[in-house]
Amino acid sequence: MSRQARWLDLGELDAAALHGAYAGLAEAQAPDAPPLLVWARCREPHLCLGASQGLSAEIDAQACRAEQVPVLRRPLGGGTVWVDHDQCCVFMIWPKHVAPARHGELFERALAPMRAVFHAYGLAAERVGVSDLWLGERKLLGSGAATLGGSMVFGSSFLLDFPVARFARLMRAPSETYRAWLAEELARGMTTWSAHAPAPAASDLAQCLRTEVERALGWTSVSDQPTAAERIAMQEAAAEAVEDLEQGAALVENGIKINHHSYLIETRDAAGALRLVLRHGRIARLACEPRAAEVERAALACVPEHERLVAAMASLGAAADGWARRIAGAAAGVRRVYG
Repeated sequence: MSRQARWLDLGELDAAALHGAYAGLAEAQAPDAPPLLVWARCREPHLCLGASQGLSAEIDAQACRAEQVPVLRRPLGGGTVWVDHDQCCVFMIWPKHVAPARHGELFERALAPMRAVFHAYGLAAERVGVSDLWLGERKLLGSGAATLGGSMVFGSSFLLDFPVARFARLMRAPSETYRAWLAEELARGMTTWSAHAPAPAASDLAQCLRTEVERALGWTSVSDQPTAAERIAMQEAAAEAVEDLEQGAALVENGIKINHHSYLIETRDAAGALRLVLRHGRIARLACEPRAAEVERAALACVPEHERLVAAMASLGAAADGWARRIAGAAAGVRRVYG
Protein backbone atom coordinates (compact mmCIF):
# COMPACT_ATOMS: atom_id res chain seq x y z
CA MET A 1 0.00 0.00 0.00
CA SER A 2 1.38 3.40 -0.98
CA ARG A 3 1.87 5.96 1.80
CA GLN A 4 2.65 9.63 1.33
CA ALA A 5 5.97 10.76 2.81
CA ARG A 6 7.59 14.17 3.00
CA TRP A 7 10.81 14.64 1.03
CA LEU A 8 13.03 17.29 2.61
CA ASP A 9 16.09 18.30 0.61
CA LEU A 10 17.97 20.47 3.08
CA GLY A 11 20.83 21.32 0.73
CA GLU A 12 24.27 21.96 2.22
CA LEU A 13 24.52 22.42 5.99
CA ASP A 14 27.26 23.02 8.51
CA ALA A 15 28.13 20.21 10.90
CA ALA A 16 25.88 21.10 13.84
CA ALA A 17 22.95 21.94 11.59
CA LEU A 18 23.25 18.57 9.84
CA HIS A 19 22.93 16.55 13.03
CA GLY A 20 20.40 18.93 14.48
CA ALA A 21 18.23 18.55 11.40
CA TYR A 22 17.22 14.92 11.70
CA ALA A 23 17.20 14.98 15.50
CA GLY A 24 14.99 18.06 15.65
CA LEU A 25 12.69 16.83 12.91
CA ALA A 26 12.20 13.53 14.72
CA GLU A 27 11.44 15.23 18.02
CA ALA A 28 8.92 17.56 16.35
CA GLN A 29 6.75 14.90 14.71
CA ALA A 30 3.24 14.18 15.92
CA PRO A 31 2.47 10.47 16.42
CA ASP A 32 0.24 10.42 13.32
CA ALA A 33 2.54 12.48 11.07
CA PRO A 34 3.65 11.13 7.68
CA PRO A 35 7.15 9.61 7.45
CA LEU A 36 10.05 11.80 6.37
CA LEU A 37 12.84 11.17 3.88
CA VAL A 38 15.61 13.71 4.48
CA TRP A 39 18.49 14.45 2.11
CA ALA A 40 21.46 16.70 2.92
CA ARG A 41 25.15 17.27 2.39
CA CYS A 42 27.65 18.76 4.82
CA ARG A 43 29.89 21.63 3.76
CA GLU A 44 31.94 21.44 6.97
CA PRO A 45 34.27 18.40 7.32
CA HIS A 46 34.04 17.01 10.84
CA LEU A 47 34.26 13.97 13.09
CA CYS A 48 31.08 12.74 14.69
CA LEU A 49 31.00 10.59 17.81
CA GLY A 50 28.36 7.93 18.30
CA ALA A 51 25.76 8.51 21.00
CA SER A 52 27.66 6.71 23.80
CA GLN A 53 31.22 7.72 22.92
CA GLY A 54 33.50 10.20 24.70
CA LEU A 55 35.84 12.52 22.82
CA SER A 56 39.12 11.70 24.62
CA ALA A 57 38.47 7.96 24.40
CA GLU A 58 38.19 8.01 20.62
CA ILE A 59 39.77 11.12 19.10
CA ASP A 60 43.08 12.97 19.10
CA ALA A 61 41.74 16.36 20.16
CA GLN A 62 45.08 18.09 19.62
CA ALA A 63 45.25 16.88 16.02
CA CYS A 64 41.68 18.03 15.42
CA ARG A 65 42.48 21.49 16.76
CA ALA A 66 45.61 21.70 14.62
CA GLU A 67 43.63 20.83 11.49
CA GLN A 68 40.60 22.88 12.58
CA VAL A 69 38.30 19.87 12.39
CA PRO A 70 35.26 20.19 14.67
CA VAL A 71 33.99 17.25 16.71
CA LEU A 72 30.30 16.65 17.43
CA ARG A 73 28.13 13.89 18.82
CA ARG A 74 25.10 12.46 17.06
CA PRO A 75 22.13 10.90 18.84
CA LEU A 76 22.46 7.74 16.72
CA GLY A 77 24.42 4.65 17.68
CA GLY A 78 27.67 3.32 16.26
CA GLY A 79 31.25 4.51 16.19
CA THR A 80 33.06 7.69 15.24
CA VAL A 81 32.57 8.69 11.61
CA TRP A 82 34.04 11.24 9.24
CA VAL A 83 31.49 13.46 7.48
CA ASP A 84 32.22 15.86 4.63
CA HIS A 85 30.94 17.01 1.25
CA ASP A 86 31.91 13.70 -0.37
CA GLN A 87 28.88 12.09 1.24
CA CYS A 88 25.19 12.31 0.46
CA CYS A 89 23.45 11.93 3.80
CA VAL A 90 20.10 10.16 4.11
CA PHE A 91 17.75 10.07 7.10
CA MET A 92 14.46 8.21 7.28
CA ILE A 93 12.09 9.19 10.07
CA TRP A 94 9.19 6.98 11.09
CA PRO A 95 6.65 8.65 13.41
CA LYS A 96 5.08 6.38 16.00
CA HIS A 97 2.10 5.13 13.99
CA VAL A 98 4.29 3.76 11.17
CA ALA A 99 7.46 2.95 13.15
CA PRO A 100 8.89 -0.58 12.97
CA ALA A 101 8.43 -2.62 16.12
CA ARG A 102 12.20 -2.93 16.73
CA HIS A 103 15.47 -1.50 15.47
CA GLY A 104 16.39 -4.73 13.68
CA GLU A 105 13.28 -4.39 11.54
CA LEU A 106 14.08 -0.71 10.94
CA PHE A 107 17.52 -1.59 9.52
CA GLU A 108 16.02 -4.32 7.36
CA ARG A 109 13.47 -1.95 5.87
CA ALA A 110 15.71 1.10 5.52
CA LEU A 111 18.69 -0.71 4.00
CA ALA A 112 16.56 -2.27 1.25
CA PRO A 113 16.20 0.92 -0.82
CA MET A 114 19.81 1.94 -0.08
CA ARG A 115 20.99 -1.40 -1.47
CA ALA A 116 18.67 -0.98 -4.47
CA VAL A 117 20.26 2.38 -5.29
CA PHE A 118 23.70 0.79 -5.49
CA HIS A 119 22.33 -1.99 -7.67
CA ALA A 120 20.68 0.56 -9.97
CA TYR A 121 24.15 1.95 -10.66
CA GLY A 122 25.76 -1.46 -11.14
CA LEU A 123 27.33 -1.82 -7.67
CA ALA A 124 26.38 -5.21 -6.23
CA ALA A 125 26.22 -4.17 -2.56
CA GLU A 126 24.88 -6.72 -0.09
CA ARG A 127 23.91 -6.54 3.56
CA VAL A 128 26.45 -7.71 6.14
CA GLY A 129 25.56 -7.81 9.82
CA VAL A 130 22.71 -5.68 11.06
CA SER A 131 23.49 -2.24 9.72
CA ASP A 132 26.07 -2.39 6.89
CA LEU A 133 26.20 -2.83 3.13
CA TRP A 134 29.36 -4.31 1.66
CA LEU A 135 30.80 -4.55 -1.83
CA GLY A 136 32.79 -7.75 -2.01
CA GLU A 137 34.99 -8.01 1.07
CA ARG A 138 34.81 -4.35 2.08
CA LYS A 139 32.29 -2.14 3.83
CA LEU A 140 30.61 0.37 1.51
CA LEU A 141 27.90 1.81 3.76
CA GLY A 142 27.27 1.95 7.48
CA SER A 143 24.20 3.17 9.32
CA GLY A 144 22.82 3.98 12.73
CA ALA A 145 19.43 4.30 14.38
CA ALA A 146 17.74 5.67 17.47
CA THR A 147 14.34 6.43 18.90
CA LEU A 148 14.05 10.21 19.26
CA GLY A 149 10.90 11.64 20.75
CA GLY A 150 8.12 9.44 19.42
CA SER A 151 9.91 8.66 16.15
CA MET A 152 12.40 6.07 14.98
CA VAL A 153 15.31 7.46 12.97
CA PHE A 154 17.64 5.77 10.50
CA GLY A 155 20.76 7.60 9.34
CA SER A 156 23.31 6.73 6.68
CA SER A 157 25.15 8.18 3.68
CA PHE A 158 26.36 7.34 0.23
CA LEU A 159 30.12 7.50 0.67
CA LEU A 160 31.45 8.90 -2.60
CA ASP A 161 35.01 9.24 -1.30
CA PHE A 162 36.81 8.93 2.05
CA PRO A 163 40.13 10.46 3.28
CA VAL A 164 41.65 7.40 4.95
CA ALA A 165 44.96 9.01 5.93
CA ARG A 166 43.33 12.10 7.39
CA PHE A 167 40.81 10.09 9.42
CA ALA A 168 43.60 7.92 10.84
CA ARG A 169 45.61 11.03 11.68
CA LEU A 170 42.74 12.46 13.77
CA MET A 171 41.84 9.36 15.77
CA ARG A 172 43.25 8.52 19.19
CA ALA A 173 46.35 6.38 18.78
CA PRO A 174 48.55 4.93 21.53
CA SER A 175 51.48 4.78 19.08
CA GLU A 176 52.39 5.93 15.60
CA THR A 177 52.63 2.29 14.52
CA TYR A 178 49.05 1.79 15.65
CA ARG A 179 48.08 4.82 13.55
CA ALA A 180 49.85 3.36 10.52
CA TRP A 181 48.05 0.04 11.02
CA LEU A 182 44.76 1.91 11.32
CA ALA A 183 45.24 3.53 7.92
CA GLU A 184 46.17 0.17 6.40
CA GLU A 185 43.21 -1.65 7.91
CA LEU A 186 40.75 1.06 6.90
CA ALA A 187 42.01 0.83 3.32
CA ARG A 188 41.62 -2.93 3.47
CA GLY A 189 38.24 -2.99 5.19
CA MET A 190 36.36 -0.06 3.64
CA THR A 191 35.59 1.15 0.15
CA THR A 192 33.81 4.03 -1.54
CA TRP A 193 31.62 4.63 -4.56
CA SER A 194 34.38 6.38 -6.52
CA ALA A 195 36.72 3.42 -6.05
CA HIS A 196 34.45 1.36 -8.31
CA ALA A 197 32.59 3.77 -10.59
CA PRO A 198 32.24 7.48 -11.33
CA ALA A 199 30.16 9.14 -8.62
CA PRO A 200 26.76 10.23 -9.96
CA ALA A 201 25.46 13.76 -9.69
CA ALA A 202 23.83 14.31 -6.31
CA SER A 203 20.52 15.26 -7.93
CA ASP A 204 20.45 11.99 -9.92
CA LEU A 205 21.32 10.00 -6.81
CA ALA A 206 18.55 11.71 -4.84
CA GLN A 207 15.96 10.94 -7.50
CA CYS A 208 17.09 7.31 -7.64
CA LEU A 209 16.70 7.07 -3.88
CA ARG A 210 13.16 8.45 -4.02
CA THR A 211 12.27 5.88 -6.67
CA GLU A 212 13.75 2.97 -4.73
CA VAL A 213 12.15 4.08 -1.45
CA GLU A 214 8.76 4.04 -3.15
CA ARG A 215 9.41 0.54 -4.50
CA ALA A 216 10.77 -0.87 -1.26
CA LEU A 217 8.73 0.96 1.38
CA GLY A 218 5.68 2.17 -0.53
CA TRP A 219 6.47 5.79 0.31
CA THR A 220 5.43 8.29 -2.34
CA SER A 221 7.66 11.23 -1.46
CA VAL A 222 6.26 14.72 -1.88
CA SER A 223 8.74 17.62 -1.83
CA ASP A 224 8.32 19.84 1.21
CA GLN A 225 10.15 22.19 3.57
CA PRO A 226 10.43 22.15 7.37
CA THR A 227 7.72 24.06 9.19
CA ALA A 228 8.51 26.95 11.51
CA ALA A 229 8.10 24.69 14.55
CA GLU A 230 10.38 22.07 13.01
CA ARG A 231 13.07 24.66 12.31
CA ILE A 232 13.06 25.73 15.96
CA ALA A 233 13.43 22.09 17.04
CA MET A 234 16.29 21.64 14.53
CA GLN A 235 18.14 24.65 15.94
CA GLU A 236 17.73 23.40 19.51
CA ALA A 237 19.02 19.95 18.55
CA ALA A 238 21.99 21.48 16.72
CA ALA A 239 23.13 23.16 19.94
CA GLU A 240 23.04 19.80 21.75
CA ALA A 241 25.38 18.21 19.17
CA VAL A 242 28.38 20.05 20.66
CA GLU A 243 27.56 19.67 24.37
CA ASP A 244 29.29 17.42 26.94
CA LEU A 245 31.52 15.67 24.41
CA GLU A 246 33.77 14.19 27.11
CA GLN A 247 30.92 12.17 28.57
CA GLY A 248 31.02 8.62 27.30
CA ALA A 249 33.55 5.87 26.71
CA ALA A 250 35.35 4.07 23.91
CA LEU A 251 33.13 1.88 21.78
CA VAL A 252 35.87 -0.77 21.68
CA GLU A 253 38.21 -0.82 24.66
CA ASN A 254 41.81 -0.10 23.62
CA GLY A 255 40.97 -0.06 19.94
CA ILE A 256 38.59 0.60 17.10
CA LYS A 257 36.09 -1.26 14.98
CA ILE A 258 37.16 -1.26 11.32
CA ASN A 259 34.07 -3.03 10.02
CA HIS A 260 31.65 -5.78 11.07
CA HIS A 261 34.41 -8.41 10.98
CA SER A 262 37.60 -6.48 11.82
CA TYR A 263 39.02 -4.74 14.89
CA LEU A 264 42.34 -3.10 15.72
CA ILE A 265 43.59 -3.24 19.33
CA GLU A 266 46.69 -2.04 21.17
CA THR A 267 47.44 -2.52 24.87
CA ARG A 268 50.45 -1.63 26.98
CA ASP A 269 51.60 -2.99 30.34
CA ALA A 270 54.84 -3.43 32.26
CA ALA A 271 55.91 -6.17 29.85
CA GLY A 272 55.49 -3.98 26.77
CA ALA A 273 52.95 -3.43 24.01
CA LEU A 274 50.66 -5.77 22.10
CA ARG A 275 49.05 -4.74 18.84
CA LEU A 276 46.64 -7.03 17.05
CA VAL A 277 44.04 -7.13 14.31
CA LEU A 278 41.10 -9.48 14.65
CA ARG A 279 39.25 -10.59 11.53
CA HIS A 280 36.33 -12.96 11.66
CA GLY A 281 37.15 -13.64 15.30
CA ARG A 282 40.75 -14.74 14.69
CA ILE A 283 44.13 -13.04 14.99
CA ALA A 284 45.09 -11.73 11.55
CA ARG A 285 48.03 -9.53 12.61
CA LEU A 286 50.03 -9.46 15.83
CA ALA A 287 53.05 -7.45 16.92
CA CYS A 288 54.74 -7.59 20.30
CA GLU A 289 57.04 -4.88 21.67
CA PRO A 290 59.73 -5.91 22.41
CA ARG A 291 59.51 -8.30 19.46
CA ALA A 292 58.68 -11.95 20.10
CA ALA A 293 58.66 -13.50 16.63
CA GLU A 294 57.81 -17.01 17.80
CA VAL A 295 54.77 -15.74 19.70
CA GLU A 296 53.61 -13.70 16.72
CA ARG A 297 53.90 -16.69 14.36
CA ALA A 298 52.21 -19.16 16.73
CA ALA A 299 49.21 -16.96 17.51
CA LEU A 300 48.30 -16.08 13.92
CA ALA A 301 44.88 -17.40 12.84
CA CYS A 302 44.11 -18.40 16.41
CA VAL A 303 40.88 -17.52 18.23
CA PRO A 304 42.03 -15.14 21.02
CA GLU A 305 40.90 -17.28 23.94
CA HIS A 306 43.29 -18.35 26.68
CA GLU A 307 43.04 -22.12 26.26
CA ARG A 308 43.31 -22.01 22.48
CA LEU A 309 46.28 -19.68 22.62
CA VAL A 310 48.08 -21.88 25.14
CA ALA A 311 47.62 -24.85 22.82
CA ALA A 312 48.79 -22.85 19.78
CA MET A 313 51.91 -21.68 21.63
CA ALA A 314 52.79 -24.98 23.27
CA SER A 315 56.32 -24.74 21.86
CA LEU A 316 56.96 -21.84 24.23
CA GLY A 317 56.67 -24.10 27.25
CA ALA A 318 55.84 -22.37 30.53
CA ALA A 319 55.87 -18.94 28.87
CA ALA A 320 52.79 -19.83 26.79
CA ASP A 321 50.39 -19.18 29.67
CA GLY A 322 51.59 -15.63 30.25
CA TRP A 323 51.49 -14.74 26.58
CA ALA A 324 48.05 -16.30 26.21
CA ARG A 325 46.70 -14.24 29.09
CA ARG A 326 48.12 -11.03 27.65
CA ILE A 327 46.76 -11.63 24.15
CA ALA A 328 43.35 -12.83 25.34
CA GLY A 329 43.15 -9.83 27.68
CA ALA A 330 43.90 -7.45 24.84
CA ALA A 331 41.07 -8.95 22.76
CA ALA A 332 38.60 -8.99 25.65
CA GLY A 333 37.21 -5.55 24.83
CA VAL A 334 36.02 -6.75 21.44
CA ARG A 335 34.31 -9.79 22.96
CA ARG A 336 32.59 -7.67 25.64
CA VAL A 337 31.12 -5.25 23.12
CA TYR A 338 30.31 -7.56 20.23
CA GLY A 339 30.27 -11.04 21.74
